[in-house]
Amino acid sequence: MSEVSDLQHHKGGPIIAVQVENEFGSYSNDTGHLLFLKKTLIDNGIRELFFTSDGYFNYTEGLNGLDNTPFYTEALPTVNFQDIEQGEQLFRKVEALSDDFPLMVTEYWSGWFDHWGTEHHTQSLQDFGSTLTAILNRSASVNFYMFHGGTNFGFMSGANWDFKEITLKTDVTSYDYDALLTEAGDITEKYRIARQLIYEATKERNRPEIPYDTPKEDWGAVSIKQYMPLETILTLTKKFSENGTIPMEMLDLHSVDGVDFGGQRYGYILYQVNITEGHNLTFTEFPRDRIEVFVDGNSVAILEGMVDNVNVNISRGRHTDTQPKGRVLDILVENRGRVNYGIMGTTILDEQLKGLNNNCFLDGEPLTDVEIYPLEFDDDFYKRLSGNHEWEVYSGQTDLPGFYRGRLFIGYTPLDSYLSMKDWTKGFVYVNGHNVGRYWNKGPQQTLFVPGPYLRQGFNEIIIFEQHKSNNSVKFQETYILDALQVDVGHA
Repeated sequence: MSEVSDLQHHKGGPIIAVQVENEFGSYSNDTGHLLFLKKTLIDNGIRELFFTSDGYFNYTEGLNGLDNTPFYTEALPTVNFQDIEQGEQLFRKVEALSDDFPLMVTEYWSGWFDHWGTEHHTQSLQDFGSTLTAILNRSASVNFYMFHGGTNFGFMSGANWDFKEITLKTDVTSYDYDALLTEAGDITEKYRIARQLIYEATKERNRPEIPYDTPKEDWGAVSIKQYMPLETILTLTKKFSENGTIPMEMLDLHSVDGVDFGGQRYGYILYQVNITEGHNLTFTEFPRDRIEVFVDGNSVAILEGMVDNVNVNISRGRHTDTQPKGRVLDILVENRGRVNYGIMGTTILDEQLKGLNNNCFLDGEPLTDVEIYPLEFDDDFYKRLSGNHEWEVYSGQTDLPGFYRGRLFIGYTPLDSYLSMKDWTKGFVYVNGHNVGRYWNKGPQQTLFVPGPYLRQGFNEIIIFEQHKSNNSVKFQETYILDALQVDVGHA
């Protein structure tokens, strides 16, 4: 607050209002929390108009965020919606609270975000334009969510909990959102419609020129030259010896001089156990979030979704009387993103520890003497990875987790581009140390946006973490693919 308090309107700056909370009424009716937040803002110098924003949610019939937050005596209530019929109901609720309240749509949803394995979301131009017209005809203020969505770089794409299907649905890397600007910031027809409608409503005569789109470049194919298997990757991270399987967040990973700065935040985590007997591996809770089980380096099962009390036969493919006395059991767990929205009466926001939480049993006995490898894949890890001398010569496609490296030469100032992950399966990509996000052949997203500033003139390093089946190359291209949903790809 100290960095923006001098930018408030009463001090000559552009900030005319400050939001206390966002859609809190969907989650709780604890106005004491909101009062605390407002007091904290005031104590830190905020003096402008306070407001909140809420809307309907469809999981509990008839429940309305505005009804759950009797905070309107402390902050202006504003509304969020996409459908104007629902919006009109919310407008009337605000007007019923006070005739003096101006109407404000804090989130007019110009599109929607995508989940892996589902159709790409769009909003028709007709629906968009008619709803915006209705908002403006109400003399309501409007903020576009999104005007420009951009990209969930790294592991920052979140998730939603589907209360109907009882399953986790994780967001794709692109936050294009079918917004007014594309993921790369380019103009769309939706932008032109909004521009025209706003100018007509405000009767603004001074209309600046529409800016040009940024140029894109097809940098062509990048051949994979080097490979690093999972067992080598494990040597580049810390190892924890525990008497059970604990979640990534509970690891003492970021302690400095005795001060705990938290456990593992993102990425993957691997649990390794040496076993001499046992056949049935049981997970008593559903995966958080995606599990692959390996025995002696061979993949035997992939678990995801709402599957609890599931058994995995880890002796598959072997005869009991010929099993070796010692085997290595590896359980690789992916954190696919945390849920960012919960509803009243649920605890989903409080149940987001990722990995295993002493919920894995071998022939009915809990796993013990566990070696845990946190694979956070942060900037420090990338430096160790890139500079490591244990890279192997790439000799062809594999179907096990590993890193793959190639180089791209650019002879002039780099432009924006899109990286096609065609014929790869699932993982994420580093471009010159920048994690440009996750990919998954399920779609609908099939390309990753690579901003020009992430590239450089000269040689560029491309490193891919592939969990399953690799390919011999990747390709940079000028166009994006966000709507190619694939079917019948199984767990891959």
